[in-house]
Amino acid sequence: MTSLTAAYDGSAAVWGEGPDRVFGALAGALLESGPPWQGLDVVDIGAGTATATRRLLAGGARVVPVDASVEMLAVARRICGCHPVVGDALDLPLRTDAADAAVLGFVLNHLEQPAVALREAARVVRPGGWVLASTWARDKDQPVRELVQQTLQRRGWTAPRWYTLLKDRTTPLSDTAEALGRVAHASGLIDLECERVEIAVAASAHEQLAWRLGMPHTAPFVAALTPAERSDLWS
Repeated sequence: MTSLTAAYDGSAAVWGEGPDRVFGALAGALLESGPPWQGLDVVDIGAGTATATRRLLAGGARVVPVDASVEMLAVARRICGCHPVVGDALDLPLRTDAADAAVLGFVLNHLEQPAVALREAARVVRPGGWVLASTWARDKDQPVRELVQQTLQRRGWTAPRWYTLLKDRTTPLSDTAEALGRVAHASGLIDLECERVEIAVAASAHEQLAWRLGMPHTAPFVAALTPAERSDLWS
């Protein structure tokens, strides 16, 4: 198990208490750019706790959630009664031409070979189908993230090595429209649209804090604090 997968396993229990509320809005925006979902067979790659899967099901799609994190998928199964598949985005355990569409919500920025993931997504989609993908845009101005990380650092937190490598080496491969376009071209996809989109997320200060404290690089540290120390973070 990779450090990244282990980190997501470790944060699965608290994902719905914070991060899912933010990612839900982002997943909704991504899915709105796709086709009418009623009756379609869809693969949700990097499904996590079914943030996009739930919305696809509500839209009438038949969905197979795929993720490398067993614990994330266990939460997904409890939430929506879906039938998830444990699998690697770079080598999907699905047959060719199995779906009408594939969705990769904020997955590519975790992968050192994002073009391979898009190629795999295209492989499992029937000719003429859809591949929708989103990544975090390059943006160093995230005051909530900086405030939370500074607060945790004063309590002894240090960024895990996998997270540092992710930010320094992996995320920049796909965190601009131009970079994502290059990745998509390298994957063999055609009829491409890549653009930066600003999405408004209605989240209270409490929800934003829960988002950052529930992320895989912070959640294990927060969980190891005493109840009094955790309570102090929210004060």
